[in-house]
Amino acid sequence: MSTETNPLSHLSESEMNQLIERYYAGEKVKDLAEDFNLNLKNNQLVNHFPAKQLDENCPYCSLNLYQPYQPRGGYGNDKKYCRICEHTENTWRTCYCEGCTKTRIQQQQEKERIDLENRQKEQEKLSGAFEFLKNLEAVSLQELTLKERTALGAYSRLCLSDDLTYLKPVLTGNINFSPTPEYTIECIKTLANRNIILPSIISDPDHFSLDSDGSFSYRMLQVHYELNIEEEGLNKVPLLDEVMSPNLNINTEEAFGLWEEIALHECIESLKYNVQVTLNHEIQIGDKTVWTIKEMLKNFSVSQIFYIFYSRTTYALRWMTEQGVYAKHAANSIIGNSQKYADRAIANQYNIKGSWRSHNTLPQSAISTFFFDTVLKIGDDGFVMPPNIERIKRALKVEDNSPLDHAGDDNNTPPPTEEM
Repeated sequence: MSTETNPLSHLSESEMNQLIERYYAGEKVKDLAEDFNLNLKNNQLVNHFPAKQLDENCPYCSLNLYQPYQPRGGYGNDKKYCRICEHTENTWRTCYCEGCTKTRIQQQQEKERIDLENRQKEQEKLSGAFEFLKNLEAVSLQELTLKERTALGAYSRLCLSDDLTYLKPVLTGNINFSPTPEYTIECIKTLANRNIILPSIISDPDHFSLDSDGSFSYRMLQVHYELNIEEEGLNKVPLLDEVMSPNLNINTEEAFGLWEEIALHECIESLKYNVQVTLNHEIQIGDKTVWTIKEMLKNFSVSQIFYIFYSRTTYALRWMTEQGVYAKHAANSIIGNSQKYADRAIANQYNIKGSWRSHNTLPQSAISTFFFDTVLKIGDDGFVMPPNIERIKRALKVEDNSPLDHAGDDNNTPPPTEEM
């Protein structure tokens, strides 16, 4: 392919130097073109100047660098370059010459070496801090409360390693451990504070903070754990079987309280989701909201409250759109309107339809699944019925998994419909 001839190619070295000197002295390009017999298609004379040799040397070849002459306005290509190895400087682009590429590789290797040394040092410090954990007595399964047994079983099913030696961080599970982050923290903190689970030395050291006295703190949702439990007559595998498929003597009052807890947080999860998706607002859950949901759960199932929150959030969206109120104001109206709706339904004996769970948006959490399916063995009744101590009493007397007839149950609610 042919290339355009440089209009300065006919100039001698002396003439070229004169041209450059007069250009930077401020003479007009048109006058210079006439004096030096230049055939310029535009006034970009400086672009045809040969690169100037600099006093700086290439860091790899030790030869002089070159740089294009700059326009008199000062805006142009000021890239410095080596004619031998093609090394470049003064450019926002990464230099890919052989020397720079090799240097980057060496720098990365050095960084990785230093990071590894620092990690090993932190690991050694942690090893000393972990010594006291070896002396802690194992906790008997018989000493655990129903909530602790449920949380431990759900966590083990969700995050137990393939070799059965440790629990992965709770946030790495394929589903949420609990309906809300707050309830997850509460459950894991309970297990850790009771020494039922102990932080594992295989955890990332970045998740630990060493104190001056040799103790440490850690991010409880990001670390690995080891089980610190025992049961007379059971070795490792049977013990894990008992943890994940427990055969419990359940106190009905304790079970009823745990049902209420899980249901409360499932309702909070639904409320926060509806407000976020519908109003694009993050609602704050205060004591009044918690109290209102607890009152609603005395008469309505989680399924029905899901529907109530969905419908009241839809009304809040219309109010916000039609009346121009702020999203925060609209969101704050939802819990009060939900309570009014529930009270009116009770007074008028409305049969409120329920909503099914969405496996894509609000899937059932690990602790909810474990409690209702494995511990109580009542399945979807934990979702379509209000917390009901009579249902728990009947479930504890059932020896098979066949569905129960709800006839005669004062708190019975119909199965939820798919319709919203």
